[in-house]
Amino acid sequence: MSGMRRLQTLLHHTSKLNSFASQSVHQAKTTSPLDRMFSSKHGPALQVHPRIGFADDQLDVRATGLLPGQLVKLQAEVESECQRFKFRSEAMFQADAKGQVIVSEHASLGGTYEGVEPMGLIWSCKPVPEVAHLYPRLKKADSRQPLKYTIKLLDRVKPGNALLASEVVERCYLADFVERREVSTGKCHGVFFFPKQKGNSDPLPVIVELRGLGNGVLEDRASLLASHGYAVLEIDFMASFESTTDLNVFYFDAQAFLDLFQYIEKHPRLDASRVGLFGFCTGSTLALQGICRLNLPLRCTVFSSMFELLLSVVGMKMPDGTYMDPLGPLELFTGTYTKDGYTWFYCKDYETMKKVYANQIKANLPPIENLSVPSLFLIAEDDQYQPSKERMLEVISAMKKAGNGDLVETFHLEGSGHLLDAPYMPICTQSSIKFPTVRRPYFTTWGGTPHLYAHSIEKSWRKVIEYFNHHLKPTQTYR
Repeated sequence: MSGMRRLQTLLHHTSKLNSFASQSVHQAKTTSPLDRMFSSKHGPALQVHPRIGFADDQLDVRATGLLPGQLVKLQAEVESECQRFKFRSEAMFQADAKGQVIVSEHASLGGTYEGVEPMGLIWSCKPVPEVAHLYPRLKKADSRQPLKYTIKLLDRVKPGNALLASEVVERCYLADFVERREVSTGKCHGVFFFPKQKGNSDPLPVIVELRGLGNGVLEDRASLLASHGYAVLEIDFMASFESTTDLNVFYFDAQAFLDLFQYIEKHPRLDASRVGLFGFCTGSTLALQGICRLNLPLRCTVFSSMFELLLSVVGMKMPDGTYMDPLGPLELFTGTYTKDGYTWFYCKDYETMKKVYANQIKANLPPIENLSVPSLFLIAEDDQYQPSKERMLEVISAMKKAGNGDLVETFHLEGSGHLLDAPYMPICTQSSIKFPTVRRPYFTTWGGTPHLYAHSIEKSWRKVIEYFNHHLKPTQTYR
């Protein structure tokens, strides 16, 4: 009898184990990998994926282990490369019935952004109050160092917004498989990014990037583009300047373009037949002049925030030794006003300038009919720094009149100001700017509506990659 009872007990226990095992298998099948990754068993927890990743990839940020309906705040903080300035964002949330906050799905109820914004904690970072009066801008001048964001989960009810959990996230611009090398060849100087190991794409398609005048060489876009399968040359065109004795005018030596393409032709890992160009602001202006006057062997071009009248400061020295003189000093085309104890400047009315300086402007306009390669124009709809939209529409119109309209593609950036950084960089609508002809920094309004601006930059980044992929055809992305 005792043996029978032991057998019944064993069968009962085995039945419970089988039932539990069956239930566990069912749960495993119905639980997503992210849910398992972010599950919490020990109270409030904060998980961010990936903790170390590319700066142009989205983050998955979520809090778990909260009480249903609990009020919490998520906060992100990052420090500038110079370590002088801190930037911070915050968003208020109410936990759902499962005690979770999923940033990509749940709406922020207030803070530096509102609504459902998967990357809102990153792009909405603003200067902290202690430095806000200095109008700093978060820039990525050295791609070798990631931007480190500390993300905190705070209780909104307990006194002092008690810290519940925190994570440090690294947003990387230079992939470990991408080499960064400074380049100096003839009159051309800059930084070169390319995949370290030879692969299916070798010889590599090339993107040449030229940025703006007042912010130095920034590496955020160039280094990230290299991680998508390109060799990218970020040109420091200011290093090719020839200055006058009074330092009020600089001449860009256009020989730098010819030296650059000679370098590309001779490099064993670069394909000189697959070269694209990405221009921004003064970089767009100089690139347009070079393409139209020097017949540069490009496969495609992308222009953004172009404004020809910036040749008021910068002229060009042509390879034959002739000079294109700038239209005049900066003061002819800009006005200033005082705010917060600083000198702020703005561009004067575009239509008036065109009338007053019509002859000089006409003399400096490049022969647009020579722009005979596919060209994508990224048009900022709220550029308050300069009338780039009007200028770019003029270039497009000239291309169409010259019979090259079929080569034009436009992409409008809704709510976008003048600046065009890599995606998810904190949005900057006002900051200081340093011109080489002005001894002290000025301040300016770039323009833009933050949430629309952030969306437009993200969309334009995907568009640019798609555009270069179509025309330059890399066969390996390395990511």
